[in-house]
Amino acid sequence: MCLATQLYILAVGGADRARVVAEEVIAATEATGVASSIVLSFFGKGEAFAETDPAAAREPRRRGIQHSEPLWYGNACRSGQQLRAR
Repeated sequence: MCLATQLYILAVGGADRARVVAEEVIAATEATGVASSIVLSFFGKGEAFAETDPAAAREPRRRGIQHSEPLWYGNACRSGQQLRAR
């Protein structure tokens, strides 16, 4: 969960760095099998790309939603709706 949280925080406050480490974090969280970490890492990647490339932000959010983790599911759905509006 720590890596996923770091990615999300970077995305909110330093998207450039988040874009660089996103794939590494996603791979690490997927290896753990912990759904909340996986969803948060996908959500973080989506946030990292939201302002610069909305199309690139949609895919990680879609993948995160597929895990149906209740903690982040609602946030990912709302963010996805915002991206579609752009």
